[in-house]
Amino acid sequence: ICNIFWVFYIIIATILSAVAPQIMQSYVYIVPRNTYPLGALIAIIIMLLYYKYKNGKVLNIMTTTISVAFLFVLFFNFMDINIGHYYTNRKDMEIAKEIATIVENYEKESGKQITKVVLYDGSENKKTEYEGVRHIGDANTRAFYATWGVQGILDNVLHRQITIEDKKDEEIEKYFSNQNWKYFNENQVKIKDDTLHLLVISEIT
Repeated sequence: ICNIFWVFYIIIATILSAVAPQIMQSYVYIVPRNTYPLGALIAIIIMLLYYKYKNGKVLNIMTTTISVAFLFVLFFNFMDINIGHYYTNRKDMEIAKEIATIVENYEKESGKQITKVVLYDGSENKKTEYEGVRHIGDANTRAFYATWGVQGILDNVLHRQITIEDKKDEEIEKYFSNQNWKYFNENQVKIKDDTLHLLVISEIT
């Protein structure tokens, strides 16, 4: 009974260590930092059982084999997530730098500085991740999927703090709605005075 108690204690303690900060905020949502303790939970239980119980030689060999196999599966799954993270960052930065170049050229020609951004949604079924990328919770979410992501990456490439505005330009909105883009291009960026109007679509590559 004591050993069973220890198993349940380890399970509960590991899960709580991952989600406790979110419980304090009245909601639980899987974010990248959750995957490490949760992913290690099975290995922790196997190690506990291995040292707590007096098993025979055959059972010990089986436990070791399962542990090694699990380690390989865990390693390759984590590597898949991490590689997707680097790919997502690279794709996001490529798009952001294209936008920054357009803004810089406009500012040089007009003498005005962009301080505001208006976002237009160009996809009915907008994807959170790029094609072929493992997506778990917030892990590997495209910067151009969420408002906070767009603001953060544009702040970075423009080297200033911008504000997201809600007031859309009817003429620009009509232009965007008549297009059928699947990939990012410079026509999805329109600038008026000090405001950048940006169409956010679901990149599929």
